[in-house]
Order: sequence, then structure tokens, then C-alpha cells
Amino acid sequence: MSPSRSRVREAGFTIIELLIVSLITLVIVSGTLTVYVRSNKTSADQQQYTRLQQDVRAAMYFIARDARMAGTDLTGATLGNAVEGVDNENQGGAVRPDRLKVMGNLEYPFKTAIVNSIGNGNKIILGDYVLGQFPYADSEYIGKICLLLPNPGSGCAGAAVRTITAVRRKQHDGEESFSFNPSGGINPPGGLSDICPDAAYDGGSVSFVNVRQFWLDVTGNYPGLTAGVNGYIGGGVGGVLYLTDNVIHYPIAQNIENIQFQFNGDMDGDVNAALVLRKWQ
Repeated sequence: MSPSRSRVREAGFTIIELLIVSLITLVIVSGTLTVYVRSNKTSADQQQYTRLQQDVRAAMYFIARDARMAGTDLTGATLGNAVEGVDNENQGGAVRPDRLKVMGNLEYPFKTAIVNSIGNGNKIILGDYVLGQFPYADSEYIGKICLLLPNPGSGCAGAAVRTITAVRRKQHDGEESFSFNPSGGINPPGGLSDICPDAAYDGGSVSFVNVRQFWLDVTGNYPGLTAGVNGYIGGGVGGVLYLTDNVIHYPIAQNIENIQFQFNGDMDGDVNAALVLRKWQ
């Protein structure tokens, strides 16, 4: 009896089936990657937007705070030099942002009377033991920027901006005094004139002072500034909002297109009077 033959089909896939499966897999993987890339980009954009919003809020806080504090410890005619604005500053491009400059004792509280001024304001004699009223060590005075205001009765309308180089406290019969150097590069609002004689400062006052500017670097190549010096980024990195404290530049927000302030008239005839933040982009 002969065994019957049966045809047995071998297990496996044809080339066409493999191509179809590969194509379906490729479509699924491509779709998944597309969704992932879009989701990742959306997340990155959202994080960048959130960071930008945080930077903007922080910058607005600094501007509003310092604008409100402008003029702290200033007196008499000098108080009118607490705020200065530049409307549509021309940086050589289509965007012309505003600039706000404020002056006042904005950080560490310090103000005391001047007993005597020596050497055109390069040294001042203070009252007996007055430095003991302030919570600062001698080292904390060194490098501080000070504003020397004349005696209101002297008739002199100037003022001096100086940097403390040495401090002497009263010991036994010694005197308490500050020694100064001129504060180079600091231009107070209104361009205060250092024109008063020594006698005019007798009975005047000395206080710590900050001259701060809020300004937008449009191009990243601002004239007169060098990249990497005093905190300036430069190097073509534009759209950076800076807080310049005395001569040090602090970037406080990036990707800013423009900043404008509301000017409420020219109070002193020099076309410089910025008062209120109007808008920025």
C-alpha cells in the first residue's frame, strides 16, 4: 500500500507582505516622531515664553520700584534732577527705544551732615561718632558712590559725585572722615555740575547714591561699550534690556523688541522728563 502524498505549506511571509508591514510600521513611527517633535517644540516654546514673561515681570518690578524711589535723600534744587528720560534714542536702526535714568539713595540707607570739606570735596569731616549710628563696617564704605550736596544757604546749585577710598573713625581725639576720588563715568540725571567751593559744602550733606538707567540694547553693538566689560554682553546680541547701576551693566530681560515710557511734559526745559512706563513689546 503506497503512502499518500500531501502538500505541506512552509511557514513564513512573502516579500510583498514584508514590504506592506514595513510600510505600515514606517508610517506609524513617522507619525509618532512627528507628534513627539511638535509636542517637544511646543513645550520648549512654552518654557521660553514663560521665562520671558518672568523676565518681563521682574524688569517691570525693578523699573517701577526705582522710579518710585527716585530722589530718595535728595534735597532742594537737586531733587529736580532725580529723573531723566531720553525719548526715542537713536541707535542707528528702525527701533528707537526710550531710556530712563533715575538717581537717589536706592539701596543702603546712609545720610549725614558734612562738618567741613577739604580739597574740593576730596575729603570731608563728619560729626563726632556719627559712623557708629550706621550698621556698616569700614570695608563696606570703600567703593560706595556718594553724593555731596552743598549747604542750602550757600547759594550754590551744584553737587559732587564721589567714590569713597578711605574711611576714618573717631578714636580718642581723632576725626571721622571720608576720603574720595572722582566717580568716573557716572553721569547723574540733569548733568549735575561739580562747581561748588569747599565752603559751600560746610553744613551740607553726604549720602550714598545710585545712578541707574533702564535701556534697551537694540543691536548688541552699542557705541562706546565693549563686549565683556562691566557686564555688557555685546557681540551682536541685541534685544537685551539692561539695568545700569552706576557704571555696571546688568541684563535683566532678553528678546525685547522695544520699550517706551510715558513722558508727561518737559519740567525743566531740557527735553528730558520720563515718568511712567507706557509699553514694551
